[in-house]
Amino acid sequence: METTELVTRAQEHQTAASLYGDDADLAELFEAVKKVAPWANDKQYPMNNAEIGLAIRRSAAMGLDPLNQHEVQIWKDKRGTVNFQLSYTLIAEWVRHFHGEHTEPQYHRLGSEELAAEGLQDNDMAFSVTFLMKKDIASLSTLVEAGYDARQARSMLEIGGLGVARASEAAGQYFAPAGRSPAWKVKKRALTDACRRKFGTPTRSDIEELRRAGGMANVKPQDWSDVQELSPHDAAALAKDTAMHREHQEQLTADPEYKAEFDETVKAAESLMYPAPEPQTVDAEFTEVPEEPIIEEKPTAAAPKLRNTPAQLRDKMHANIEVNRSKGFEYSDPEHPLGNYQKAIISNLEGGCFAGDVDALDKRHAVTWYLTGKESTLDLDAAETVVLHKWLNATKGDDGQWSVNVGACREAHAVYAEAMREMGQAGLFDEENVNDGDDPERPF
Repeated sequence: METTELVTRAQEHQTAASLYGDDADLAELFEAVKKVAPWANDKQYPMNNAEIGLAIRRSAAMGLDPLNQHEVQIWKDKRGTVNFQLSYTLIAEWVRHFHGEHTEPQYHRLGSEELAAEGLQDNDMAFSVTFLMKKDIASLSTLVEAGYDARQARSMLEIGGLGVARASEAAGQYFAPAGRSPAWKVKKRALTDACRRKFGTPTRSDIEELRRAGGMANVKPQDWSDVQELSPHDAAALAKDTAMHREHQEQLTADPEYKAEFDETVKAAESLMYPAPEPQTVDAEFTEVPEEPIIEEKPTAAAPKLRNTPAQLRDKMHANIEVNRSKGFEYSDPEHPLGNYQKAIISNLEGGCFAGDVDALDKRHAVTWYLTGKESTLDLDAAETVVLHKWLNATKGDDGQWSVNVGACREAHAVYAEAMREMGQAGLFDEENVNDGDDPERPF
């Protein structure tokens, strides 16, 4: 083996190890890719272990995560070639992060003469795109003052690109993702081409900075274990949240001081798990639904019926929230501020309804998102907070312990399940959440 080849392999090993660790970690990554990555499980054009390993090594050497479709697109085509390219999302975010914002892209579909000039046929599809970097707009007036007309000035500053699809390619069943037209994908190709023409492609250090800025730098292979069937956007978000939770648990185990501080925070939050006196300037509205009496059931009996379906509960809450807003409801007592009740909701859901669940934080976020449209409890306003707080209705038992209303917890679990269903469908047609829509070049 030649010395240059040995040096190249050593360099690849070093750069790969810097992303996912040494051989043992890379073996874990290999298993995670085979289990989770769509590109490694394509039944039409399957990859062998050597091809998967090569794609992993190349990704890791560039600082990319081969499990993240928002960073890199990998696929095998009908000719047996393994294709590897940076994703549109990564390119767009790189331009935004390092070069600034740009104006809304202006697209133009090429006509017959323009197609012919590019060596294309009449039934092929091509779009050109132009845009300006916002930081360059101020230079337009300078150029006009220097004697150029507006059209000349713009042409000197604008950035352009071209996206093309042959007729046979655009007619393919899987050319564009579900819910998108072939033109949508060709426009993405044009925008990507424009960015590459002007700025080139990101370096490894650029990619590493983007991963740090996006909270993806600490994601490990095991954090992708539950992302099957999710869109690329939702998969990356879940992996990021899983990594944060894993690191938190690891720090609790490794750092006694951190654990002691966290335990004190939990105790303080648990002390708020009850409906404290609510000094308020106006009456707050919440239509209570009488809870059905608890009947002792036989083991084979059906589960207790919910007081409200998730949709019914959301509608009732929205109605009560609007009533409170119209009355100008606020928490006015400085000794019982809004934050106290927000913390109580956090404790009631995480420490009550979802107590013991490793994903209690995610479940709370899903419940508050479904009911109010806001994931973070700390983003709730006073009208939303009082409605959620009264819904959970924690009470103090004879043993001095506070517990959340049983009926509310049943509803919370049902709301979480419904939120997961809605989140899974909401991402299908969003521009950034479309499966395979991140790739401007992928031919299927």
